[in-house]
Amino acid sequence: NEMFNEQIEILNMILKINPSDKVANAEKKAAFQALGRDELDVDKERWNADPSNIQYGKDYVKGLLDRDRYDEAVKSCNELIVYDKYDTQILKYLGDAHLSLYNEDLAIEAYESIATIDKSDYLNSIELSKLYINKEEFEVALKWSEKAVQFSGKKGIALNQRAEVYFSLAEFCSSES
Repeated sequence: NEMFNEQIEILNMILKINPSDKVANAEKKAAFQALGRDELDVDKERWNADPSNIQYGKDYVKGLLDRDRYDEAVKSCNELIVYDKYDTQILKYLGDAHLSLYNEDLAIEAYESIATIDKSDYLNSIELSKLYINKEEFEVALKWSEKAVQFSGKKGIALNQRAEVYFSLAEFCSSES
């Protein structure tokens, strides 16, 4: 009956009793949307109610990234890392947020942490290769592109990245005396 404020109040009572009620959380998000309020507030509340629940934190960080709120995403990722420093998705979000903030060195740090945990993630190796090309560290960029080729089973995207390293190196050298 379009009584969304009342619905939110009742859902808050339900969530006080059972904070992990997925249906209540989904309904609360829908009510927020109907009222024109930011649904991300629901994710934030849910995560603040249970900060050790990594999935709630990931949902919140994903929402922050989708809304280009990178500083808040970095802060939230750093809080999540305390609970699981080996979660590659959190590290990927952290790296992406740093990259969006033009903090290439911090992004590299996050992506290299992923590479330590999951050596077979060739897309991560490609991203590292691109970052090292930007820093004009071609030897390291080539190392990461070679790892991407190796772990991808010689997929075209990895072979292309290796070619990009060589092309960038040649371009860099041709502009030098």
